[in-house]
Amino acid sequence: MYELLGIFGGIIIILSWIPQMIRVMKNKKAEDISIIFLFIMFVGTLSLLFYSIYIKDLIFTLINLFASINVLIVIALVFYYSLRSSVR
Repeated sequence: MYELLGIFGGIIIILSWIPQMIRVMKNKKAEDISIIFLFIMFVGTLSLLFYSIYIKDLIFTLINLFASINVLIVIALVFYYSLRSSVR
């Protein structure tokens, strides 16, 4: 029961990043996103990823892996659109 709750929560966290990614790609700008927030979130998800690998919890590892990837994608989009707008 609790494992299913953890899986459900992890999926929700992973899916929560998708609207932000779509918004940034659709608007082709990321001025209103805090890069500090993104870096803190990345450090947190990466720490949880290493911890989940250490405790050998596959579900927790996969959730944190995908969460870290989602944060990295948004960070990359922020830098991409920031550099693109500064060149123009």
